[in-house]
Amino acid sequence: ECMNQNCIRDLLIYLVDHLRPTDSGKLPRPVKIRNLSGLPEFSSYGSAELYEAAQYLHNKKLIQLSTGGQSPSSLSSLNQHFSVPVSSAPAPRRFVVKQVTAAGQDYCAELRKNTLWCKFVEKYGFSALEQFLSVPATMVTNLLLKQLP
Repeated sequence: ECMNQNCIRDLLIYLVDHLRPTDSGKLPRPVKIRNLSGLPEFSSYGSAELYEAAQYLHNKKLIQLSTGGQSPSSLSSLNQHFSVPVSSAPAPRRFVVKQVTAAGQDYCAELRKNTLWCKFVEKYGFSALEQFLSVPATMVTNLLLKQLP
């Protein structure tokens, strides 16, 4: 399985920025994944990559995702993403992100430290993101700061 790790990172950062309550305490509107592909910050990603990234973040419990009553993991259309090239994969009908979880907020804070992200990718590669997301953020930061120059 080859997912675009930069897309996952960019999506999480975008969601954290756009799903914050306003200064008056009003909750933001949920983010529809289908509307993101037209935004400049996502112009280098295909819509299927955005759906895969949202599914990945949901599976890691970093975001809360609604798919119109179906469990995201049970969507047959999403499963097609993994059996055909990303550029030709059909997009699921409805993916709406309601909020970023506390764990998602923590990881986003770590990912925003771009120098830390660059050092991590340089040393461990993109495939290590899976392990990165399975460890508490503070442990990852402490470990990387000890191991990276």
